[in-house]
Amino acid sequence: MLGPGKAWLLCNGEEVLHWQLDRRQITGPENWAGQPLVEGFRARTETMSLDEAEAASVLRRAIMVSSGRTLDPDLFTRASERGQSGVCYTFLKENRDAALRMFGSTLNYETTGETMLSRLSERP
Repeated sequence: MLGPGKAWLLCNGEEVLHWQLDRRQITGPENWAGQPLVEGFRARTETMSLDEAEAASVLRRAIMVSSGRTLDPDLFTRASERGQSGVCYTFLKENRDAALRMFGSTLNYETTGETMLSRLSERP
């Protein structure tokens, strides 16, 4: 994640949750200030109601996934070249040197998601 920013979660057009962020830490609103997006996040959501925990988990996931759009993955041959921590299987220390980039495999659904599953039957 980059520097300071804001994130909102909407459900049916209504704001459910919003955060101010700086890198991997929530800085506001006050009841969330100081909460990292990684360390201790799950422990915190386990103390919430199911709806609150779901909203927080969805917003967190959206922030983490969207931060991947800040880099062009085709600039890297191996996962180890990105300097990414072990947040998923590919980037675990024992896997990152063997994880090779499949160049040109990135798909962009920025303008529409209609074709997102259109190639499902092509799965190997």
